[in-house]
Amino acid sequence: MINIRKTAKPDQAKEASAAKSNPESKAYKWWILGCLTMALVALKTYYVREMIAALVIFSALFGIVALVVLGFFALDRVRQRTFACAGASAVWLVRRAASSSAAIVEDFRKRRFNNLHSRTVDDPVMAAVEDIE
Repeated sequence: MINIRKTAKPDQAKEASAAKSNPESKAYKWWILGCLTMALVALKTYYVREMIAALVIFSALFGIVALVVLGFFALDRVRQRTFACAGASAVWLVRRAASSSAAIVEDFRKRRFNNLHSRTVDDPVMAAVEDIE
């Protein structure tokens, strides 16, 4: 069989890769200049400009939505702390009101039952309360 394919010598491959990676060589400078030229040509095309504009618009919209979600999150955290603090105060207030109302009811009961004019003669409930005291 005849080998039709040309094979590059190992030295040529090393030289080509060394020329591309060496910033001092002319080949490297032309390669960078070619990449920059292609990038400028690509930026001039309509499609690329439209895609960049869409990227900027959607990035701005995403940022706005993220700020709104962050605001709702912050409001929720503030609400949780406020309700926790209000809940502790409400427990204290309910206990205070219960003890105050119990004292008022007890005082009222003592005054009512100690008054002879407020009792009926044949009231079984009153008799039971007097027996408890």
